Amino acid sequence: MVVQYIYAGTEILSGIMCWVAAIYLFVASSQITEQYRSLGAIELGTGLLMISDGLAWYYNGIPGGHAFMILNISNFLVFTCNAVIPASYGIYILYSLKSEDRDVRVLYLLGGISIFTELFLLLSYPKRFIYWIDPVTNLYQRGPGFAFWSVLFFLPVIVASIFVFRKRHAFNRRRFKVIVMFAILPIAAVIINVFVGMSLSNYAICFCVLIMFMQVLQDNVKVMVEQKALIKKREDEISDMMNRIALSQIKPHFLYNALNSICVLCDEDKEQAKKVTNDLADYLRQNLESMESREPIPFEKELEHTRTYIEIEKVRFVDRFDVEYRINATDFTIPALTVQPLVENAVKHGLCKKKMDEKGHLVISSDDCGDHFKVTIEDNGVGFDVAEYEQREVIPGHHIGIRNVRKRVQLMENAELKVHSEIGKGTRIDIIIPK
Repeated sequence: MVVQYIYAGTEILSGIMCWVAAIYLFVASSQITEQYRSLGAIELGTGLLMISDGLAWYYNGIPGGHAFMILNISNFLVFTCNAVIPASYGIYILYSLKSEDRDVRVLYLLGGISIFTELFLLLSYPKRFIYWIDPVTNLYQRGPGFAFWSVLFFLPVIVASIFVFRKRHAFNRRRFKVIVMFAILPIAAVIINVFVGMSLSNYAICFCVLIMFMQVLQDNVKVMVEQKALIKKREDEISDMMNRIALSQIKPHFLYNALNSICVLCDEDKEQAKKVTNDLADYLRQNLESMESREPIPFEKELEHTRTYIEIEKVRFVDRFDVEYRINATDFTIPALTVQPLVENAVKHGLCKKKMDEKGHLVISSDDCGDHFKVTIEDNGVGFDVAEYEQREVIPGHHIGIRNVRKRVQLMENAELKVHSEIGKGTRIDIIIPK
């Protein structure tokens, strides 16, 4: 009786531990969600297995109708869990692999075996073929088909083991060892049970899933550390690009030309000179603020910075181009120094390279397109060969504008920058920002 109660108590306690682990896996946030959830299903099944078997041990041989009912239910749940857990094990194995290494046929095979095993249990239960409970003594008895049942139980484990061995190079070393352990230890426990008479197979399963739980926690921490390092690296890249772009916009020749324009206006139009001086101060201040900005800014603020730049350039390039604003959406954010550098490219390399008697036209627009926002900078300038430009973009140090803007909107907003250009007709750049 003492041994019986030891088995009952330790199995129930182990089952509770498995359920606690399962709750954590389902509730906790994770970077490897699929592995967490699939292992959580195994922990749930194992917890039910252990608690049911603990109750079966406790009530085994205790007389009375109440004990007889509990024995029947608990033993049936034990055999049901033995049929289902291997399929859950197969799901966990697949989610432990990269998507390209997964083979769902293994899952179908394991699921098919589990369904057949469960149907076999249901059909044989009334005939006492696998096991039965003596209604007189309330003692658990094995039936003539118990050996066949044992084969059905280990068949999916063997199938999964073969698959794991074939894919062993696709697993990390620690995960491979734990998965193999789940197959080996229960089989070893059954062999011990045959020769020594100690029932340890459920303990072996419980031990394995708890080790798997600790191992997946370590993997999650490792992934989180790696992602944190990646985020830090991206933030540093963004900061570096922001600094380089901000500094690139404060060009000596730009300042010289702007100050020269102001100097001329001081004699011709003092009020206009004062306005351009204020615009230049705002432009420089916004560039310096952008060097400290690590987060996207409201689109209206970036648009204001762009307007300031255009007003300064229109003083220099009098009547060379006009600007049209088609702003239909402003309720979104965008990385600082995104629109303005693209507009500068359009002015300097597109519009101002047209013939003197050909007036340029620049259109800046924003639209709400349902699942994304779109910002467009379009000009009727000289255009360029996009394919040739894209090839030159990969050379470090060349074409800082579009390359850096494209990379920053991708990193900071998961956005896309599309360039369309035709020589002699103009250029259109679209920034697609998902909502």
